[in-house]
Amino acid sequence: MGQTNLISPFFTIWKKKIQYLSDYCSLQVLGYVLTPSPATLFKRIFWLVTILASSVCSVIVLRGALANYTSDAVSYSVETNYLEFNTPFPAITICDCWVESNKKIVEKYFNVTTVSESLVDFAKEVSFWSVKFCKQCLKCELGRTCIEDFSGLVKFIRKKCTELFVGCTWNDKPFPCCEKFLPIDTEFGTCFVFNSRLTGSETLYTVNRKVGLHTLTFETMTKIMIRVHSSDEMLSVASDKVTSRCDILPLVSDLDLTLSVSPDNVTCQEPPINVDCRGSSAEVAVNVNCHRTFNFRVVLL
Repeated sequence: MGQTNLISPFFTIWKKKIQYLSDYCSLQVLGYVLTPSPATLFKRIFWLVTILASSVCSVIVLRGALANYTSDAVSYSVETNYLEFNTPFPAITICDCWVESNKKIVEKYFNVTTVSESLVDFAKEVSFWSVKFCKQCLKCELGRTCIEDFSGLVKFIRKKCTELFVGCTWNDKPFPCCEKFLPIDTEFGTCFVFNSRLTGSETLYTVNRKVGLHTLTFETMTKIMIRVHSSDEMLSVASDKVTSRCDILPLVSDLDLTLSVSPDNVTCQEPPINVDCRGSSAEVAVNVNCHRTFNFRVVLL
């Protein structure tokens, strides 16, 4: 009898805790399972299965997100403090821009000598979309201020790769521009991207200690919009520092400058001293009263 009196308060306390959890838990469906109020067994089992299924799906999604974060590049950098690195060379997207000479192209498309300014503005807006907001809405008058099928006009105005690039070099070695700058459809229209995974390129240019920093140069026939980004990204309105202006390079926000001097240009007045070297490949050389310590991982002057 005494043992029963001890167990009864224990269950009463836990019953109140469960009731409190079911009433104040932010996960409302948990209350349907733990509620002490009369509820059918089917209702409790249904919500219990729902909670378990949601938990399993959440774990699968979170594991996939964690795997993508740890295995794929979330950012890029051509310089690093790590001794061993193999970083993809950044992707470069080139987009054609509207220039005044395109007015002649519009006249050629409509096979006329003069075209109205309203129709020129229409051709500019549909061919070279920008992030600017519309200030006013104008009524479309077919044949005068707009045309119904403008897809052909867009293709006629925007330059092809061979019409856009003049020459390209990679580490001072020329290469065919259109073999590396591949077309890609973006929110700004069809652009040309270099070193992007999204074009199906099997191999990407990389940067590491062995090859050093690469140099890419190219020349175009007209004004362009340039965007430097990760090889996994695509140019879009949501991209950082994208504007509608041309002749810009919207990428540099921080400048890291390193000044260095060659050991051969240093004259030491003091005699050589003993310096502890790390690694087995260290070599010590004495030249003109200068002590130089070379190591694969550390250089001491």
